[in-house]
Amino acid sequence: MEASLAVALVVLSVFLHGGSGGPPIPNDEPSNPPNNQIVFYKNHQRSNGYQFEYVAEDGSRRQEIATLEDRENETEPVLHVKGTYEYSDGDGRKYVVNYEADDKGMKHEGDIVPPREKAWSITP
Repeated sequence: MEASLAVALVVLSVFLHGGSGGPPIPNDEPSNPPNNQIVFYKNHQRSNGYQFEYVAEDGSRRQEIATLEDRENETEPVLHVKGTYEYSDGDGRKYVVNYEADDKGMKHEGDIVPPREKAWSITP
């Protein structure tokens, strides 16, 4: 079950952040750009998931909670992830994104997320 959790976390992190420099993958040490120090960091690993949070000196922050949940008619637990991140651009405009993901897909909303009617989707 721990291997399934690790694989799910890696896949989910790549999915959420597109592998393109998004917020860091939860691990023991936060990654941060040069000259932007982490001023608060908390990471709690549990047998049924994890929780982490950080705040950088420029005010950017991220918080995420993931839990393995048992589902009816499923042999393996399902990873349910919920989180938010926020940052400011060079002009001081603040951006906030909330997201939630599980085996059924991902939902997100926020300042940089296109409205649902304009967002693209893949249809079978």
